[in-house]
Amino acid sequence: MHRLAAPRLSLVQTYLPNLIILAMETPSIHACTICAQLRANQTTAEVPILLITALDDYNTRIQGLQAGADDLLSKPIERIELGARVQTLLRVSHYRSLVEEHRRLEEQAPPKQCRSLPISMIPVWRRG
Repeated sequence: MHRLAAPRLSLVQTYLPNLIILAMETPSIHACTICAQLRANQTTAEVPILLITALDDYNTRIQGLQAGADDLLSKPIERIELGARVQTLLRVSHYRSLVEEHRRLEEQAPPKQCRSLPISMIPVWRRG
């Protein structure tokens, strides 16, 4: 692990941010390592990650996304585009947490009871 990775990971686990923006530095790819470690950790696995890179080539983008980044942005960064991507990642993260909360509540709910009706009580619709 890169010597700066451990303190950064510790900070993220302590404060659990809504979004993480990682800079992928040129010649090394420590951000990909940090990204993969964040995804492997149960506490930080669902936090959206935006990876920023100075390189704009296919291999760099694929490497970042395969490491677990949710989105990737190449330098130079346009402020409006950065803002739009941050808003999108936060919105998706919010929806994901709503789905997870719904799933959790469904698991806690008592099982639904099915009651069978006697045949005589089942309405029959006739066209006429």
